[in-house]
Amino acid sequence: MSLPAKKIAEDASEESAHHSLSGSPSRAPLSLIQGRKTLSTNTDVTSEDAPSLFGIAPGVLLLASTLSILQIGDLSLTLLGVSHFGPQAEGNPLLRALMGLMGEVPALASAKLLAIAIIFSLAVLARRVPWVPSALKVLIVVYLLGAIIPWSTVLLLHLV
Repeated sequence: MSLPAKKIAEDASEESAHHSLSGSPSRAPLSLIQGRKTLSTNTDVTSEDAPSLFGIAPGVLLLASTLSILQIGDLSLTLLGVSHFGPQAEGNPLLRALMGLMGEVPALASAKLLAIAIIFSLAVLARRVPWVPSALKVLIVVYLLGAIIPWSTVLLLHLV
């Protein structure tokens, strides 16, 4: 058996011995030797800090996904509102101007795709920037109070 393979076998037997003695997985890192590189993995996969998709923590991924779903909801409600009341019903002057240049659907779809790209870029940065999860929470509340609820109210009152 080669030296690296022997080391891996020793580490694996030490790890399994620790499992059988304590009855629960070790919190100590398991080292895997590959050539000269040593990779360590934490065996505690239930941790909140466990990376998920693209290294995004599960809680941050949930926040980013929620905000993205709100973006899609806002897109739908805005398209419905603009189709009934015209582009002047859009409260964002920049988006209103963009609708005049590109048309309603391309302008809104472009804006929402850009917003979702920014949301997931922030989610990836959340591992290094501690305030990102809080900012995503604030944005969720802002979108609910500033876009989803107002559009829903206007559409329900005028179209039903």
